[in-house]
Amino acid sequence: MHLLQSTRRFHQDPVGVPPDLLRARCCELIHGSALASYGATLFGSLILVGAMRQSISPPVLIAWFAAVCLTLGVRLTLWRKWIQTTERSAAHLRQVQYIYRIGVGVSAVLWGSTAVFLFPPGNLQGQMTMTIVLVGVSAAGMTTLAIDRRCALSFLLFALGPLSLRYLVENDSGTRMEGVLVLIYLAFMLANANRVRRGLIENLRLELEAVQREDRLKHAQQVAHMGSFEWDIASGAMRWSDELHRLWGVPLGSEQTTHRLFVSRIHDDDKERVGAHLDEAIRTVRALDCVHRVRWPDGTELHIQARGELACDKKGRVVRMMGTVQDVSQQHAAEEQIRQLAFFDPLTELPNRHLLLDRLNQTLERANDQMSCGALIFIDLDNFKYLNDTLGHDQGDALLRIVAKRINNAVRSVDTVARLGGDEFVVLMDNLHADPAQARAEAASIGGQILSALQVPYSLMGREHHSSSSIGIALFNDSNTGTSVDEMLRRADLAMYQAKNLGRNGLCFFTPELEARAYARAELEADLRKALQRDELLLHFQGQVSADGAWTGAEVLLRWRRPGHGVGLPVDLIKIAEDSGLILPIGKWVLHTACKQLALWGNSPATAHLTLSVNVSIRQFREPDFVEEVVSALRLTKANPSRLKLELTESMLLSDVEQAIVKMTTLRELGVGFALDDFGTGYSCLAFLKKLPLEQLKIDRSFVADVLTDPMDAAIVHLILSLGQSLGLKVVAEGVESEGQRDFLARLGCDGYQGYLFSRPLPIDGFEEHMHDFVGLRQSDLDQLVG
Repeated sequence: MHLLQSTRRFHQDPVGVPPDLLRARCCELIHGSALASYGATLFGSLILVGAMRQSISPPVLIAWFAAVCLTLGVRLTLWRKWIQTTERSAAHLRQVQYIYRIGVGVSAVLWGSTAVFLFPPGNLQGQMTMTIVLVGVSAAGMTTLAIDRRCALSFLLFALGPLSLRYLVENDSGTRMEGVLVLIYLAFMLANANRVRRGLIENLRLELEAVQREDRLKHAQQVAHMGSFEWDIASGAMRWSDELHRLWGVPLGSEQTTHRLFVSRIHDDDKERVGAHLDEAIRTVRALDCVHRVRWPDGTELHIQARGELACDKKGRVVRMMGTVQDVSQQHAAEEQIRQLAFFDPLTELPNRHLLLDRLNQTLERANDQMSCGALIFIDLDNFKYLNDTLGHDQGDALLRIVAKRINNAVRSVDTVARLGGDEFVVLMDNLHADPAQARAEAASIGGQILSALQVPYSLMGREHHSSSSIGIALFNDSNTGTSVDEMLRRADLAMYQAKNLGRNGLCFFTPELEARAYARAELEADLRKALQRDELLLHFQGQVSADGAWTGAEVLLRWRRPGHGVGLPVDLIKIAEDSGLILPIGKWVLHTACKQLALWGNSPATAHLTLSVNVSIRQFREPDFVEEVVSALRLTKANPSRLKLELTESMLLSDVEQAIVKMTTLRELGVGFALDDFGTGYSCLAFLKKLPLEQLKIDRSFVADVLTDPMDAAIVHLILSLGQSLGLKVVAEGVESEGQRDFLARLGCDGYQGYLFSRPLPIDGFEEHMHDFVGLRQSDLDQLVG
């Protein structure tokens, strides 16, 4: 025990043994044999006293024996003190060694003094007895003291040296011969003492190095959380290392280390698998390598990497396994964390896109093999950006976590719910009914449950928040064998966007028609990107006339000379341009082209008074440099700002009224006019209109179309005209196609008209020609009326 404690205190080069550690072990060996040495000394002294009682006076014998006993008592006291103390410092060891050597020296002197005080001259028998006792004592001393060279040499010299000298000084030749023999014996013992010491020291070094290696092994096992075992398969007996005790939660020495105890700590869910691995290893005589869990009685669980090598007897039977067990819980936790980050969304803890794609790929392959049906449900939250902008991203994240839980609760336990990112979620449904119609009904039912669950109000920041979702569903079965993962996601996405286009808060199934429209839209967008580069865009002009029939200007309308499709404006062109961002370069081109035309008109007295109205998109108007763009177009073309009229819609102004007023006021000060387009279709109020620097309202064509037949439309038109007059704004009616509509509007005091009655949208040459002819016709009519 002392040695092990000393070993842990020394951190030297593993190749050598620390000197202090060797000194400690020497002290332990010497003190370990001290009692036997003390007993031999007492026994030898008693024999000597008994043999000399007839030849030596009793007082001398008693004094000598008392000195021996006193010395033995002191040395025994020092021995007991060594046994009782646990201190093994270098200084203490040197002190103990020094005191012990003094004790050995005193004892040796006492034995050597026998040649002076107890030597019986002329008594051959007494001399032989003394010689035998001293030789025996010196031999015993050399045996017990050989580990300490100084002690051994001093004891031999002081114990036998005086006796040999005493023999040599005698006149008798036989006695002198005995002296010579004692000297020879002394020389032999001295030489043998060195040999014995070297052997003992070498053995000590080997022993200490073995202990150090074992101690380092234990320390390495503790650092590596690795234990070792040896299992006798026939008897079930096992030898466990200290670290294995710790890993298995078994205190050292508390229980017998058997194979049954070893297996009892393996997690119940892993026992069958570990047993199968073990049986396979023994059957095939191959190494064991498996990972399993260990469960302690207190519930603590560790993940263990177990490895074992088998040993066979001469008959080839497996008799023993030696192996290691290592705690890999931290590695397992790190791997699990990496897996969580790689395959799961950190916010909602749902599978992420990577894991979804992997499962979708497996599901598609399984559906193709088993001819079963499945569905992919694509979910997008409606107006989620508005929540983030108003309540903050932390509340947006809270909503997404609630949404994830609600979707999970709405689907089947076998379905996969994943988050693609942002506010997009996907549900992968497998093993639906083999009949496509039934599968569609099942998917629709789950989609409806999700839709309903996401409509339930949310509690955010102590307030009730309402949200909805748009859901797209794409089915897959044996009829679309070979459909790729990306294709399935695209189909579900198309269906979801169709649900949004239909008004949101609903679900829609993918159909081939949707795909055809998507392809057409993609082709349209691709061609539109090239249209500006190829100079395929052009402007048509639709005239505007005043109440007395005079031309006041025109509105420019975008047209596209698309190869293979003629000249026109494809349905949803503006929306596609808005979604793709192409509306910005297109809007800039329209503005510059209109300003060029205004500049040309300004060079002729006949057209210098005409205005041009240009529709501005909401995205274009919200650009920070919109004002600079308009000013730049006017400056580059040298157009008259007072002849440029920008038409805005109510929706683009309502989102940020103050900023809109700043932009409009800046341009208004330059002379640019503003008209509110499609008036009556938005949510304008008097306070809103009062703030804006407008000069014109345009009645939407939807009200003008049925103004003669629908009293409600007539009332609305009347109200708009009255409102414009009260606010001091000019009112222009769009979509005027008949004299009746024109006359009705005229009776109500409409200031201007625009529509097919006066002019269809025409290219600039056709428009100018039509404007000239129309003016001539109007003059002819007036002359006829006057005549």
